[in-house]
Amino acid sequence: MPITKLTIENFKSFDRVEVELRDFNVVVGPNAAGKSNLIEAVAFLKDIAERGLEDAVAIHGGIKVLRNFDAAADQLLRVRVEYGEIKNVDEPVFADGITNRVLRRNDKMMGVKKGYAAYDLSIRPHKRGSGFSIVHDELSQRIALVELQPAPVENATDARRWVSSAPQSRGFGLWEAETLGEGSLILNQRNGRFRVRLDPSLDKNIGLAHISPALSHTQLRLPARSLMLESPFLRMFNVDFDWALKSARIYDFDPKKPKRAIPIAGVKKLDGDGGNLAIVLQEILRRAKDRRRFVNLVSDLLPFVDSVGVDTLAYNSLLAKLTERRSSGKRDMSIAWASDGTISVLAMVAALFFEEGELAVFEEPERNMHPHLIGRLVQMMKEASENKQIILTTHNPEMLRHSDLEDILLVQRDDDGNSILTRPADSATLKIFLENELGIEDLFVQNLLAI
Repeated sequence: MPITKLTIENFKSFDRVEVELRDFNVVVGPNAAGKSNLIEAVAFLKDIAERGLEDAVAIHGGIKVLRNFDAAADQLLRVRVEYGEIKNVDEPVFADGITNRVLRRNDKMMGVKKGYAAYDLSIRPHKRGSGFSIVHDELSQRIALVELQPAPVENATDARRWVSSAPQSRGFGLWEAETLGEGSLILNQRNGRFRVRLDPSLDKNIGLAHISPALSHTQLRLPARSLMLESPFLRMFNVDFDWALKSARIYDFDPKKPKRAIPIAGVKKLDGDGGNLAIVLQEILRRAKDRRRFVNLVSDLLPFVDSVGVDTLAYNSLLAKLTERRSSGKRDMSIAWASDGTISVLAMVAALFFEEGELAVFEEPERNMHPHLIGRLVQMMKEASENKQIILTTHNPEMLRHSDLEDILLVQRDDDGNSILTRPADSATLKIFLENELGIEDLFVQNLLAI
């Protein structure tokens, strides 16, 4: 499930900003506007989920580096990530069976459906030293409670919402007869003390223990300095927060690194700089179906590429290689002699289509690529965004030429030096310019996207 909104307060160059994200997001702006700081906010959340808050703060330079330089000493640093629409409780979530989601109370059979979810964290830097305190740490989930009734499957109509994963017995199934209530389940903690709250409108029909037995133990304590993001209660939520954040991939490719041989022993997930590309390619090329798909995608951008391979060199090291099509025939070539743009294409295709994760972030992915390739690159990224959310930063007008206006986010500095985010698509004046056949890229070059 993609991130639908990100809220940042007193983080780096941001005072306070709320940004609604789409499946495909193109972040543009002048130098030092704050584009990389937006990406760092995502990286900070990822590091919290992977390593815990203490290490995440240290990795990013300490609390004094993370907080807005102009923030008052007692102002909170806050990050909030939201998944799904708050009104989106229409889709039933009964994965892996419904035994733990079907309830009997007052002679009714009920099911819990889950939609919008959010994680909210606020920390207060100490006035002295480099310490900080956790002020607010909360998970929330939008819930709908529905009455379920058995009915003959042969009577199924479009008007009835059938619980597709409900066990069918003798031609009978379950369908949603009535919504009994909607509300929020909120879990938070402070100083390790776990608390849970359920909207009163829901509490009339359902108890916390019906959602999860663990919720009835409201006196549970979490380890010191741990977060709800690290707690066992995550599994009760429709959104798998820790997976959604841990699996996020943030890339800033350095094409010089894949040109070097690397040890055969290494991680199989693509590094952020692409340095272990040979290991990743070796895994992709093991499977004939993936090998064909990878080469076809690369050839779509680089028609001269006939095949891709990996050589095992002395001392158990790996180095990728290419086979090029030429008028005189095919020629093998070590990746050490390939162009930076060619290596960037190999890394991009691997990241977009062969790496797991619900979010992929790219810093200037068009770097080292000829303008002729950029249109196809944007199209390829849009195709990939059907299966994973994509955020990219760029300075290149050619990237904007091939992007939809609705996908563009503009980062600027206000008069106080704080970074602000706007969507040019919301500007009526800008639309007038576009109607007069000025391209998005022209307005960007002339610094007119903010009008």
